[in-house]
Amino acid sequence: SFGMQKTIWAPERIGQLTLGFGADDLGSIMLEENVVRAAGTAYDMSIKKMAGLIRGAGRKPAQRDTEYRIIRNFLLGYLENRDIDFVISMRETLNIPISLLRGTTITKNKFGGVKIQKNGFNIDVWNISSTWGIDARRGIYSPHALLKTAFFNFSSIVYDYNKRKFIYDDTFCRFKEYNIVDVVNVANPFPSACVVNTLHYAATYEFEIGDKLRRWIVKHYDHSADFVSIQKKRYGEVLYDLNTIDEFVKACKATKKNGEIKIKASNGETYRIIIHKNIKI
Repeated sequence: SFGMQKTIWAPERIGQLTLGFGADDLGSIMLEENVVRAAGTAYDMSIKKMAGLIRGAGRKPAQRDTEYRIIRNFLLGYLENRDIDFVISMRETLNIPISLLRGTTITKNKFGGVKIQKNGFNIDVWNISSTWGIDARRGIYSPHALLKTAFFNFSSIVYDYNKRKFIYDDTFCRFKEYNIVDVVNVANPFPSACVVNTLHYAATYEFEIGDKLRRWIVKHYDHSADFVSIQKKRYGEVLYDLNTIDEFVKACKATKKNGEIKIKASNGETYRIIIHKNIKI
């Protein structure tokens, strides 16, 4: 018997079909493909495209090493890392070698810690006691307490570096099961950023929007907010103009039942968004 059954993606449709017939190792993102090319057809592949191909076959994409150990699991469909957060417990310190800090820009972040920036990649470090929404009154400073500070349910997961394991609860599991984005901690200091982030996740990753989040958006939307600056800071560019954001919020407000809405942006692109009403997850 064989533990793994490898197949190739070129041509793409054949690679996807083999996954449906039992293959579980689709590879790879080659520097150069010559077999199919010799027949007069050329193909190319990227990480994003490969992950989409695997999802299209009803499978879950993950990246492995040469010994078939999972080194990267594309849980949420995010294929490019923008940043990473290190939350330090009150009894620990984070030691960063000087060599890794060369060429970096270090500033103070919104949690009273430091933001380290290098080549477009951001690292935020702060003490757990400074985390927004942490239950300081009871002195609960633990990875499990961090889960309750997330705004989105798909963010309600942390990795305990010391114990080498992921920590999550039913909130995250329900998101994975139903693919519905909803609110965990309704108290957030950056509501306008949460509104545009919801639009982005729904339009880009086809996450569906839960009723609790829908109502939160309607309640906290501020038309006068500086969405240009918010998007430039978050994404490095403006992805959605004010008219598109307005239409999105109007759709959330007008939704009377579960269903799909389509929002046409000023650039002509149409966004398909599914909103759930009166469904608790």
